[in-house]
Amino acid sequence: MDAQRITRVALVLLLTLALVAMVSGCQRAAERAVEEATGVKVDEDGERVTVTGPEGEQAEFGAGASLPEGWPEDHPVYEPATIESSMVFSGDEGSQFTVSVTTGDAFADVLAWYKKAAGDEGWNIESEGTLDMDGVASGYLYLNKGTTSSSVSIAQGDDGDDVMITMIVTVP
Repeated sequence: MDAQRITRVALVLLLTLALVAMVSGCQRAAERAVEEATGVKVDEDGERVTVTGPEGEQAEFGAGASLPEGWPEDHPVYEPATIESSMVFSGDEGSQFTVSVTTGDAFADVLAWYKKAAGDEGWNIESEGTLDMDGVASGYLYLNKGTTSSSVSIAQGDDGDDVMITMIVTVP
């Protein structure tokens, strides 16, 4: 899948979510308007929103989001954590999965866990780094396993309580 297509689909998905959020009082009408204008299907179920693109691209946001169908079973996902969003874009060149989770555990513990879990599952750490800006920690791991690659970003919240983990996995 080319970068232009990924960017276009991501923009449509973000526009869809913004429209749904802005018109919470007329939510179903907004969903229909977006669906008719873009070909994107919006399904709201309680606190979870699922957006499906015209070619099957899918994203979930909110409470109850889950790992996307086809997520590599050997890719580590930190626990305990809450899945905040998940997306998958598939095309002729493969699939790209994006999952964001939050946890109340400490940044250092999460980073150490990912390093160990990645190795235990056979992933190679290509590069890694950390940064501390005014007491707010963030870090990344670039992983690969065969032809599959992954970027794991770990960031401490400004309040220092929560840690956000974003995993982007590309499977040819």
